[in-house]
Amino acid sequence: MPTFDAVSGAYTTNGTPGTNKTGNHTIGGGSNRLLLIGIFLTVNTTTVSSVKFNGSAVGVVAVGSIQSNPNGAVSVVFYRIKEADLPSAGTYTMDVTVDTSQEFSIAGISYSDVDQTSPISGWTSSGHNVFGAGSQDPSVTVSSATGDLVVDMVMTNIPGTETCGQTERLNSAPWNYRSCFSEKAGAASVTMNWTSSTDVNWVDAGLSLAAVSAAVAGCSTMGFNGIFFRM
Repeated sequence: MPTFDAVSGAYTTNGTPGTNKTGNHTIGGGSNRLLLIGIFLTVNTTTVSSVKFNGSAVGVVAVGSIQSNPNGAVSVVFYRIKEADLPSAGTYTMDVTVDTSQEFSIAGISYSDVDQTSPISGWTSSGHNVFGAGSQDPSVTVSSATGDLVVDMVMTNIPGTETCGQTERLNSAPWNYRSCFSEKAGAASVTMNWTSSTDVNWVDAGLSLAAVSAAVAGCSTMGFNGIFFRM
């Protein structure tokens, strides 16, 4: 199963609209690492112009996005960076630029022991607007597999608190919105649940992180007359 490494954020504009936000993320030195960067937005028509880690956009790939429906004022975007494009262990800057001035925040969460060929599957999302039908409690169901790990990203507008029904990694509300991460062991179908103390606009985006295979995780090399074998 992928192994939790670190979480950082939520770094916010602190109530002052803007188009750029930076924040630090400390990544560990494990193998087969993956970094997820979450962007929590308050203008649904926003385009993310640039996402960088350690000053570079190399290897930064969009995973998906979701906004609360039908006209909610919260939306989230997931980006990922694989091992090949990550620096060595240390603290580095996440830098995000959007095209529309607004209050927004960013956060990072990193894992090791993640399959590097097809690290992410099962992307799905759900949302709720206080003027529409549906539950006030954020929830999303993700297709996964035993041995993998499901991660979700929740954004709500406060007031209210969110109580996590799985392993909580981030639950931050330093401004007018709440930003959350959580995780749960994979299975054929995994439901991520949060309990809200009041009816709020919310979005919940989930994905499955694939575990690196045992053959790759335990590989080593042996040399004999210039010939090398992977084990």
